[in-house]
Amino acid sequence: MRASLLLFCLLFSCNHAPAPTPVPPPAPIRQIHIITPTAWWLRIEKDGSATYGHGSDPGPTLSVPPATFDITELAKSLNLRLLDSGNMADHYAVILAHDGETTFKTRFTKDITLISPLFSNARSRRTLTDPAAAKALDDLWSKTPPIEEPSPSPGPDVLFKGQP
Repeated sequence: MRASLLLFCLLFSCNHAPAPTPVPPPAPIRQIHIITPTAWWLRIEKDGSATYGHGSDPGPTLSVPPATFDITELAKSLNLRLLDSGNMADHYAVILAHDGETTFKTRFTKDITLISPLFSNARSRRTLTDPAAAKALDDLWSKTPPIEEPSPSPGPDVLFKGQP
């Protein structure tokens, strides 16, 4: 009797937990939107093209040709370094939009080494179809760049000046 019960359990998976439901992979990425604390934004599309500008739409914007960015690899890199909490005053805000999504979560990073090359690449690869927009954005870039290097922290003498 025991042998037949053992055989039955082996054949029909007795005493086994049900197999976990597989988590489907995320839908393909369709757009990455990055906003800096200085109000610059960069919108990268599925085909690797992009648009960037400053302030709210509509304002001067410039386009970047397809294949400038690898959106899939970029999304993977961003996902590894993004935080679920932060604020737009001192973090770079990032939205990763996937195909089929209708709501989006803003995530954050302070990683200049991740964000700075994206804006620099967009600027160097832009198409100059609108000279007025290019001039306006170049002027603004020189006054208020999208990425501001952090100011060095003051030394102990400054931090504790006047303290015993």
